[in-house]
Parts: sequence; structure tokens; C-alpha cells
Amino acid sequence: MRQPYTVYMRKLLFVLPLLFVLVGIACQQPPPTAAYRQPTFVEGRYAYVPSPSGIKVVDVNSPSKPLIVGDLPTAGQVVRTQLAGDYLYAIKIQGWDSATGAPVPAGVVIASLDDPLRPEVVTFLPSAYGPFEMLATETHLLVADWAETRLYDIANPAAPALLEILPHKYDGFSQTADGTIYGGWASCYFRSGGCTGGITVLDLAQDKSTTYEYELGVQDVIVIEPYVYALGLQFALGRLEDIADLTVNLTDPNLVNGRVVGRTAETLFTVNGNEFNSYDITDPSLPQQQDSILAAPDGTYFLETSLFKGDYALLVSTYGFHVMNTADPHHMFGIGYVALD
Repeated sequence: MRQPYTVYMRKLLFVLPLLFVLVGIACQQPPPTAAYRQPTFVEGRYAYVPSPSGIKVVDVNSPSKPLIVGDLPTAGQVVRTQLAGDYLYAIKIQGWDSATGAPVPAGVVIASLDDPLRPEVVTFLPSAYGPFEMLATETHLLVADWAETRLYDIANPAAPALLEILPHKYDGFSQTADGTIYGGWASCYFRSGGCTGGITVLDLAQDKSTTYEYELGVQDVIVIEPYVYALGLQFALGRLEDIADLTVNLTDPNLVNGRVVGRTAETLFTVNGNEFNSYDITDPSLPQQQDSILAAPDGTYFLETSLFKGDYALLVSTYGFHVMNTADPHHMFGIGYVALD
């Protein structure tokens, strides 16, 4: 039986306010984080931490009380670690075999995480010049040493295939969600104190790259769409379509400094020496510093860094594992620490 007109009107009067409320809630949702793939050495409750004797497995489920629960010894100090898929990638500097005393070359250790507490080495990529930076993705591995950068296909992480040797050494990498990789490099001159450098844009899907050179050193690079930030002794930013013409921010050439730790939708975090910094990037064309704290004693520098659970930053120094509370980027502080060796 057809319902009377008044019944329809009552239903409509009930539904309309609810519809407006739902639309209002949707409009108030925070904007999504711009496309950025954040490198990390944390999976679940475990952090895979570089140390002088190898890789430490640290339980960070309680960030204020990090606990070493496993390790992977290596012949030589590990200085960088990254996770991609079910594998761990670690840069190791030259060391010595504990049994024979024979030298063991520097290179990249690749380990399976089938057992999260006991990483198992599946292969090792030696490097004649000593690697110091890398980027591991689901499909590719970039390894930069002091002379060149090697690009590997890691569809099978146990048997990486060398695809290309790039002529630059890179000081920092950044990847956007669409897979594009940005590599920054710097060449500084001791006599003049000046630096030159550039950014290479790698589109692995299209198998092409474009290099831009500047009169400034680019020690780290990050894309905060529609802008690109170049960090080094001086700070430069520009729109992505103008990446060929990046210039130093003359208003404040040291505004954003150090190396990128990571970012949220509204905040960028960096380390510079023993300083830990936060910047408001709500308007990425005008980054504003929010806080800067001494995260460790003078003389400390950080080998590896990562954000964790949205409210924490994990910083690895030459001697310890430091946990920072970043819930309020205007007031950051240390909450946890564990010595490594």
C-alpha cells in the first residue's frame, strides 16, 4: 500500500539533518599525507638497529622501555638498516673475521625475517669503495658508495641482479608513492667552503632518469608535493615543475637543515648533528620551525632514524638507541634509551 505524503515528509525531515552531519564530518577530515614512501627499520614491535657489532633486534612495543631481544653479528660495524617486504638490508663497513683475523669487505647484508628475532643472512653484496647510503624498495635496491651508485633488481632478494651503475655517489634518497626516486648529492670544496650538487629523478617504471645540477650541495632531498626540498649546508625549495631551477632560500638559507627523519601530513622531522628538529609544513611553501632539542650529548651523530606509531621518533647513534616523544611537535623530549655495545 502506498504511504501517505506526510509519512514521506517525516522520513525526509529525519534523514536530511543526518546527511548534513555526515557531509560535515567528511569535510573536517584532515588532508591525506602527500605521496611519500617513508623508509623504516621498524616492523611491528621490532626495530632492526645498526650497531658496532652488527644488527640488534630491539623490542619497541613499550617505547619508553626499549629492550634488546636478538641480534645478527657481522664482521664490521653496521651503519644503516632498512626494511622492504620480508627482508632486511644493512650497510656494513669493512671488518675482520673473528676466527681467522682476515679482512672482510664492506658491503650490503641482506637478511630474511622469517623469524623476526633471528634475521638470517641470504646474501652479501661486497663494495670496493664502502657504501654509505641506500634505498630499498619492494623491487629495487640502490647502493651508493664514494664513487658510484649501483641499482639492483631485488625481485629475488637472495640473488640481486645488477641493472645499472650510475656515475654519481648519492648522499640521500627519497621516494614518492608512485615509485619515483629522487637522489641528492653534494660535492664540497675545503679551500673555498663552497658546494655544488644536484638531484637525479629516477623513473624505474619507464627506465629513465633526469639529472639537474645546482650551485648548492644536496645532502638530502624530500618531495612534499607540489614542492621539493633540497637540504644541505643551505636550504632550497621549489615547485616540482621548476626542479631544474632550484635556488637557495635567501630569506633563511638554513631554515630546514640536517637529514630527514620522516614526515607526517603536517610536520617534517630532521636531525643535524645531535639536534632533533620539527617543522610545520601545513603550507609546504613556507616551512616553519616548531622545536629543536639536543637529543644526545655533544659530539653525537645519528646513523639511522625512523618515525614510529605516529608519536615517536627512533634515533640510532654510534653508541645507543634513543626514543623521542613527538606527539606535540612544539614540545619534543626523550623518553627511552638503550645502550648498544
